[in-house]
Amino acid sequence: MAMKPFDRRVIRTRERPLSTDLNELATWLHYSLTETLDQMASRREVSFLTDAPGSLGPYTCFMGDGFRVKATVGAGGSREIKVSKGLGFWVDAADTTSGIGSGDSPPLTGVDDARRYRPLVLDADQAITVPTGDGTHPRIDIIEVKLARRQADSLSRQILNTTTGQFDPTAVNKTLTFSFDGQLDTNGTGAGTAYINLKTGTPAAVPTAPTVTAGYVKIAEIDMAQSASEVVDAKATAPHNTIRDQRLIFAPHGQLSVAGAAGVSFATAQVTSHSVMLPPGCKAAMYRFDTGKYRVVVVAGGDAAFAALSARVNMLVTAADAAGGGPFFYAQLIGKKSDVMGTSMRNTLATSANVFPKIYVAENQRYVEFEFMETSQSAAITGAAAKTTNYEFDWALDIRM
Repeated sequence: MAMKPFDRRVIRTRERPLSTDLNELATWLHYSLTETLDQMASRREVSFLTDAPGSLGPYTCFMGDGFRVKATVGAGGSREIKVSKGLGFWVDAADTTSGIGSGDSPPLTGVDDARRYRPLVLDADQAITVPTGDGTHPRIDIIEVKLARRQADSLSRQILNTTTGQFDPTAVNKTLTFSFDGQLDTNGTGAGTAYINLKTGTPAAVPTAPTVTAGYVKIAEIDMAQSASEVVDAKATAPHNTIRDQRLIFAPHGQLSVAGAAGVSFATAQVTSHSVMLPPGCKAAMYRFDTGKYRVVVVAGGDAAFAALSARVNMLVTAADAAGGGPFFYAQLIGKKSDVMGTSMRNTLATSANVFPKIYVAENQRYVEFEFMETSQSAAITGAAAKTTNYEFDWALDIRM
């Protein structure tokens, strides 16, 4: 019988179980867990009145900071980068691998990996050194990863010799692992141990990123300027950050929620404080970009426009202002979009004293934003005192991955 989620292979009292039975215990448990995560990540199409939940399916994604590429020395001075430890999930419905190790000697039985949702595991940061920038033109490199499913941990075990009837010590692999640790390469061919691959681009006056190798997914792009000798992601001076995060963040049903609260000075109308609640692996900042107008910027990885955005903002007044009756202030949403980071905004986010908190974002990084303005009624309520205290904006943004 084909296994179903949460089925169990049982072993009877006084039964002598087969190796197949024991292997199926782990296979079925693995299947139940990945099927649950598959359902959690599955998304619904935009037309929610006609499409069933999960109709869009899950997506290859990464949990929090898992597999995020960072500069080892963020402020500069080194070409070393690190791929951060953590978890991701690989989606490939066409991969229905079964009978893993069936051709080994002795063979494995009952070890399958036939589901479309599979783990990507990195137990420790992995360091890679990026080649120096070309002496004539800039270059864009990429970091790409592929599913690491392999047998490991060779140990000696007593295996029955069917000819002699004796148990002979035999070296056999005892673990089916999905770990990437130590599996690095530069410009690998896609075979062997290149589960994490640094692929260098072609230098050009206007460079483009190299094509992702078949069977891989891109997790980062790295800008290498002409003769560049460093990779940065938190440098005080331009370009501030040369690593574009291309990972999609894991979010239940593809819905990523971010929220924040910002304090604004009545005297200057500038943002004076900003606290943010957002998933690991994301960044968010807020600042005033025009008189009475504010912008919230959220960076959540990815290399394509996000499917849908929903933004909300409220303006809070003090008890004294509310009791005074007016003028009545409120926040009005004026725009939202998914875009790529330009030079001007990149510099503003990294250096402006009005940005809370300052964040370092690479040029051409995908981001989302929404804008709102402070508005009041046309006239104060008769006898009301004018607003003179600081105030607060509470905002929330939902992103469909």
